[in-house]
Amino acid sequence: MLIFTAEALFVSWFLRDRKGNMVLLDAVYWSCIGIPLIWMTYGGIMQVETASTFLIVFKQAVNGIFNALIASAIVFHTPLYEWVDRLKVSKTISFYHTLFNLLISFVFFPLFLLTVLDGQETFKQVQLDIKTNLSMISSDIAAELRLWHEKHLNTLEDLSQIATEWEFSSSFDFDRSLALTSQILPDLERLYFLDRQQLEIARENRAIGAIQSVQVLPDICDSTRPKIYDRTVNNRKFPLISFCIPVRENNKKLGYTIAEVNFSSLQNIIRSHSYPFPLRMTVVDANNQVLISSKGDRRLLSILDLRKEGNIETLGDNSYLWKPSDPGMPLMQRWNNSFYVLELEISSNLSWKLILETSAAPYIESVHRRYIKTLGILFGISVLAIAFAVPVTRSLVKPLSQLAVVTTNLPEKLNENRTVYWPSSEVTEINSLIENFKLMKATLEQKFTELQKAKEKLEHRVKERTEELSRANKELISEIAERKQAAFALQKSEEKYRLQAAEMEQTLRELRKTQAQLIQTEKMSSLGQLVAGIAHEINNPINFIYANLVHAETYLQELLELLELYQECYPNAEPEINEFLEEIDLEYSIADFPKMLKSMKNGADRIRDIVISLRTFSRLDEAEMKPIDIHSGIDSALTILEGRIKQKLGLNGVELIEDYGKLPLIECYASQLNQVFLHILSNAIDAIEQRLVLAKSAHGNHQSSTQSGDRGKIKIRTRLLEGNRVGIYISDNGIGMKEATKERLFDPFFTTKPVGKGTGLGLSIAYQIIVEQHGGDLFCHSTWGEGTEFAISIPLQQKLTKVTTRTKV
Repeated sequence: MLIFTAEALFVSWFLRDRKGNMVLLDAVYWSCIGIPLIWMTYGGIMQVETASTFLIVFKQAVNGIFNALIASAIVFHTPLYEWVDRLKVSKTISFYHTLFNLLISFVFFPLFLLTVLDGQETFKQVQLDIKTNLSMISSDIAAELRLWHEKHLNTLEDLSQIATEWEFSSSFDFDRSLALTSQILPDLERLYFLDRQQLEIARENRAIGAIQSVQVLPDICDSTRPKIYDRTVNNRKFPLISFCIPVRENNKKLGYTIAEVNFSSLQNIIRSHSYPFPLRMTVVDANNQVLISSKGDRRLLSILDLRKEGNIETLGDNSYLWKPSDPGMPLMQRWNNSFYVLELEISSNLSWKLILETSAAPYIESVHRRYIKTLGILFGISVLAIAFAVPVTRSLVKPLSQLAVVTTNLPEKLNENRTVYWPSSEVTEINSLIENFKLMKATLEQKFTELQKAKEKLEHRVKERTEELSRANKELISEIAERKQAAFALQKSEEKYRLQAAEMEQTLRELRKTQAQLIQTEKMSSLGQLVAGIAHEINNPINFIYANLVHAETYLQELLELLELYQECYPNAEPEINEFLEEIDLEYSIADFPKMLKSMKNGADRIRDIVISLRTFSRLDEAEMKPIDIHSGIDSALTILEGRIKQKLGLNGVELIEDYGKLPLIECYASQLNQVFLHILSNAIDAIEQRLVLAKSAHGNHQSSTQSGDRGKIKIRTRLLEGNRVGIYISDNGIGMKEATKERLFDPFFTTKPVGKGTGLGLSIAYQIIVEQHGGDLFCHSTWGEGTEFAISIPLQQKLTKVTTRTKV
């Protein structure tokens, strides 16, 4: 952190004006500051070996120059400033830096690549040599251990064969065999025979001395593989290797031959080998207990598991590199303390394993020496390349820089007749560029001479034009003063006429409003009287018809019963009667006449309902404000418009959706509210008719539009609102309105209907009735092509004072 932070601060400090060379500055840092810092921190503070310190010095210096080259290429030759939006600076590429970096790169990169490849090949070769040496040594030692095991096993098997032939009959013969075996196996500590009941028959003791009793472990004789266990004699433990061979005759077990062997011969096998490099050999059993070791740092029968004691890097063929797992240990020290390990199974009949360990330090030291030599040469060549690139680059770039200085403000220098000193260069292309600039200078001098003459001529013409403009300007000033006086007088007259026009427009608006109110009042008064008179005149005859229909139905029934009685009493009628019956089709008349009476009764009921609705709508006897059921007024308006709803809109007609809330009686002018409902519902039907007409033209005929389910809908909702107010909502799925229509919806005499079909007063009067006379609100929400909804809000009770007019939204 100290070294690389210092590198970043040093290079960034000298690059703050973006004029320095990153690679050159980094090389200067490592030569003057970085290498001393590495030597002080690694060699002095961390106490790293001298060779490792040299390796780190050259490695980090070379890496620093390599990183500087890469960073310089990224900064100056990639769109870095476009990717990072916060760097609001202009991106320019220095020819000096580019040429310098190219010269260094052509020298550094090939050498750097060769160094990396050589290092990898060297390291691979070293690892291969180590694996080869360990494999050869392990093969020799494993062969000797297998011979040792086969020698002991064959000797005991021969002894067991002799015991089988003698059938344990002569202890004298046993003793002679035991003595002979003790001479063949010098590492034999104890040899004895047991019968099938595990009772001792004969034995041969050596260094351990007399044993009071024989204790045979149950698992000693389960196989021919040797077992390791501790034998206690005189309160001392002696680790021994036990062999057990069964004595058999015709698959009949006669007893056991048991031998206990010390570790002396095995230790001699391990210690008898010497090698020119440090090597530690260890033999462990199947449970990883140490049996023998070439060095005394591993206790006998202790557990050895290198894979759990450090970090393992597998190399293949039962070999691996073992490294200490201490995270606080420096990397170079971990490499020096690491081992190359080879684990080899000695034999399939012997579950022992041979472990060879050789320190990686000597090999790493040789690799380090080669790395130090290679990296030192690379660093030296890099420094020489940088030292050579600096003057070469400057000699190539200096004429260009001088040419840039000379050509700066060249027109100004030519205009001032200053002497221009042109640079020279040994490069042909740069000399050609200088000659081109010289030619451009001569051309510019000629053009400047021509411009000077044109300038003098232009100044003379400007002077003449200035005098002419001065005279015209004086005349124009006097004329402007006269026009200002005339404009001031005209402005006063215009303001006077504007005020008069505004007053006349306001008077005309009030006149139109008063006229519309008078027309509507007279119209409703006349309509009410007409409707009341018609309802009265129709009511009397319809009551007569309705009352006599009951008697007519009774008389008809009696006549039919009389006719049936005649047919029963006189079944054979006269020919003239039969002919007349066939002519009048008596049976059809009997069946159809009751239906006719029923239809007449339904028509009379319909006429009575219409009369009641007309009286309700007119409300001549309710001209004053009084509480009414608003739902009855809506129903009466629907009854009046029922003909239009069912007959004029095609087969589908209009679907009425009545969503009435529970409302109390409302204090209002009943006839005026009925008029509002009639206007809004009538406009809704007109809008639906217009949409159906457009649908008909789009589908080609009326039948296709009506049979396709394109049906008009009118939904009426009433709700009790907060603040003791009632809300009436009437919506349709008609053609809707555009924004321009909605802005003038409540203006008097404004209509979108054809001439003769609308006066433009309906919604204006409805707005006055709701807002001005009832103190309510009337809103319209409409979308072109989707439909319209009118929202009415009026208070439950009207105040005694005159309701203030509200501004519509």
